[in-house]
Amino acid sequence: MSTKTTFKRVALATVAAMGFGLLSVVPGNAASSVAAKISSIALSADVSSVAISAASTISVTPTIAAAVGSDGDTLILKGYVLSKPAGAVTVLDSTAGATITAKGLSFAVTGETANLGSLIGTVATAATAHTGAALFGTISVTSTVAGSVTVRVWNDGGGTPNGVLDPEEAYQDITITVVSAVSGTPQLSDFANSASTTAGSNASNAGLHVTTVGVTQTTASGRTGVAVGFAPNYTVKNYVGAGTSTNLNLQAANVDYSITNPAGTAVVAYTAIGGTTASAQQYVQGANATLAHDVSQTTSNKGSVVYFNPATAGTYTITVYHDANRDDLVSVGEATATSTVVIAADALPSITFTNYGQATPENSANGSIGALMKITMKNGTAAASLAENETLTITAPTLSVIDNKSVLTGTSFAMADAAATTSLALTRANFNGKGEAYINIGNTTAAGGTFSVSATISGGTAAGATGSTSFTTVDTTTNAVNRSSADTNKAITNPGNLLGVKHLN
Repeated sequence: MSTKTTFKRVALATVAAMGFGLLSVVPGNAASSVAAKISSIALSADVSSVAISAASTISVTPTIAAAVGSDGDTLILKGYVLSKPAGAVTVLDSTAGATITAKGLSFAVTGETANLGSLIGTVATAATAHTGAALFGTISVTSTVAGSVTVRVWNDGGGTPNGVLDPEEAYQDITITVVSAVSGTPQLSDFANSASTTAGSNASNAGLHVTTVGVTQTTASGRTGVAVGFAPNYTVKNYVGAGTSTNLNLQAANVDYSITNPAGTAVVAYTAIGGTTASAQQYVQGANATLAHDVSQTTSNKGSVVYFNPATAGTYTITVYHDANRDDLVSVGEATATSTVVIAADALPSITFTNYGQATPENSANGSIGALMKITMKNGTAAASLAENETLTITAPTLSVIDNKSVLTGTSFAMADAAATTSLALTRANFNGKGEAYINIGNTTAAGGTFSVSATISGGTAAGATGSTSFTTVDTTTNAVNRSSADTNKAITNPGNLLGVKHLN
């Protein structure tokens, strides 16, 4: 990284006020630290990406531009947390560098707090040359929340150290990526199993245990050869005690799962539709939250979505359990659950519509949302999905505006921009585990009216399936709408969980 010089004073107290928990502690006997003596600062990390609560060690190597003055003069470098993920507790830990003595400087770690590390080199012999690069030491950084942590190191010079980054003082930033514990090698300890009666204690996770597990179905299928998507989930409870836990994301749950077909034969789950990487377990990190004792989570912790291909019609069974001792066996006290998915004999799916309310020409314009419409696919009575090579096209008449569409991302199902089109192509990624997709639609015809909508599937074995409906916009000139100005441009949305959820949501 290149050396940067700032022309804006950044007070550490201001940074602290922004929520970074920063304190500046300067030893009372520290002598002057002249800014001009350090021309640049190089930072390097032993690892740029670490797991939650694991440490990345940053080496701090300034370049000393000119000989330091008399005995007892000091060069002071300080590091602090410039930015971090919301809710994260970060810790800086300063350590002495072994090569500092080669520059004739002694070294001390002082003024350290959780978010501030000071590296102070003191002149030992005035006659010794001190110019050139010198490792002042290292600062390790940890975070309790996944995301980016940026550490800034600067030379607190210019006379008496003042804990402020001044214009003439060199500084450098480095960013460390903190990652969650996910599928693969376990990085965090597991929650206790559901039978645990370990008493909780204040600011401790001793009482946290997984009480229930379940399946969040994200892709319905309902048809042979069309993938089913699901994610394992679990909830945590804090056992009886006093006070609260620390952050749940300091631990994870090893959640295992298996699938059997109608004949009772095992079916393999994969990390992607059509993928080749099999998946039978995930290490799912706890939420960024705390729990009072004798309290359970109200929302489950969800893992990553996996997929299996139903080759025949019938009922498929998904079994999930919390493998707390990580032995790949269901042990006493480990929470288990099953969920079933019904696959019908393949046929052209039905396409039906449900309208929620009516739009006006005014709120049908681009950016004004319109009214909510649900599109439902079924194969017989089974909720159905599109295959990867299939598209469902919604077509509306001139002056119609399809403003928003539903989008499935992992286990999240939410509305997103649809580009205000009159014709919209929907894919599997627009439907949830109930076989439902949503759009916001209206028509800007000034007189309002009733407008037809058609749906047609192209591609794959569902090609040729059709459906139709109509929607109405109200002419507000002849049909007055009683509302206040504060009610305009409001979206009509479904407040419920739009995903198809089995057991737990």
